[in-house]
Amino acid sequence: MLLNDIYQSVKKEITQNENVKEIILNGGFTGVRLSNDSMGISMNVRSGSSSNLPVKEYLLTLVNKDCFLCCDSLFESISKTPVSTPERFLFNSVIIALLNAMSSPLVNVHNLLSKGYAVSSGQNEGLLKYVQDGDIITIVGYGGMVRAMSKKAKYTYVTELEPELFTSYHIGATGIAKGPNCAKVIKSSEQKEYFAKSNRIFITGCTLVTDTMDDILSNCKGKHIIVYGGTAAFLPDVLFSNGVESIHTLRVNDPELMTDVMLNCGGAAERFFPMATETLLIANRTK
Repeated sequence: MLLNDIYQSVKKEITQNENVKEIILNGGFTGVRLSNDSMGISMNVRSGSSSNLPVKEYLLTLVNKDCFLCCDSLFESISKTPVSTPERFLFNSVIIALLNAMSSPLVNVHNLLSKGYAVSSGQNEGLLKYVQDGDIITIVGYGGMVRAMSKKAKYTYVTELEPELFTSYHIGATGIAKGPNCAKVIKSSEQKEYFAKSNRIFITGCTLVTDTMDDILSNCKGKHIIVYGGTAAFLPDVLFSNGVESIHTLRVNDPELMTDVMLNCGGAAERFFPMATETLLIANRTK
């Protein structure tokens, strides 16, 4: 299980453990802040902020507790919670945000270079820099970059758990046309066929939240694999050892502002993330 492997990788490198200071549940993201003020974020699914009171009360028991003990408790809760349920997604999201917070002091240019990785920060090109003319690409997770990437790629496929949520319609003189027209959106259950057609795969870190990254990576062997999003801000060793070529992520560098944004900007919070984060592009030199 990738999530447990990531935990063990992070645990092995931490020299001074901290306590959980606070947990923030936003409609689209989870945030965890530690006693040393390191902070990590992770996407959540099915709106983690709408979780029931017993779940919130359980998360309250993690506050002021040692990070390792919190991780152990969360893994135990995950093991007892059915897959593909809002509670399971939320527990996954919290532990990933926690692992990102724990990794934060180690996810910096100096430390990543010392591991032999190529790394740059503050770049604004985004994922488009990875697309070559004539590429056939599959993007796991429909994000705002799909349109721009599809203009450069030969063919673009996007996989989603619920493709119907990303349907659009054009109503005009020629009648009614269904969109999007820049990419073909397919069900995640059918994605293996499209991975085989593609030479470059872009995977949202949120697949860790939905328990699907393990299977996706196993079905993408031999492809150029890029993982993207602030959810993948933990130490990259495990992803690189599982075939990932590059990671495009965000590291929180202003936890006070990030907490404010997540609490007060609702569904628009992600628009303000650049104010409280730095972009990191991390590549495995061996690929």
